[in-house]
Amino acid sequence: MEFFKKIFNLASPEGGRDAMRSSYKQHVKLAQKSNLSNAHEFGLYGALASRYKTRWQEPIKPTESEIWIELIPFLSMNEQESVEVLAEYVLYQEWPMESKISWLKEKINEALLNISEFTDEQKAFILLRVAWYSLISPENQKRLFGELGYSSFSSELEKENNNDEQKEI
Repeated sequence: MEFFKKIFNLASPEGGRDAMRSSYKQHVKLAQKSNLSNAHEFGLYGALASRYKTRWQEPIKPTESEIWIELIPFLSMNEQESVEVLAEYVLYQEWPMESKISWLKEKINEALLNISEFTDEQKAFILLRVAWYSLISPENQKRLFGELGYSSFSSELEKENNNDEQKEI
């Protein structure tokens, strides 16, 4: 009976949160056994990377460096909060209607206040591939991305597409 409970729970929003918490704990234990200096960071990385590895709809699997970029706001939070926010973030990606979007948005924006700037490589990846970018407040977008923000970036893409279409004519 317990087995069926676990199976049905995995297919629910709370089950998704629980799976992320459990994955984090397992990766922390692995890091501690290996005497890694920061088991918490390894736990966050392992939980998110494992989720992406098992996600069937992910057409392009992120690289290790891309996962670290995606973890930037979570790494600036305290340990307990970061695990909960990461679990909610994954739920936001998989079941957005079931996630606590307002709370997640608040936590991501609070964490980004601790970050002064991104490298150009980080900006490009975040703009194109990171789901939490859509949760960033306009103030944080402007502060962290400046003129490179999504609206100007998407405008540039539209200009390129229009130019390409005109060349074909």
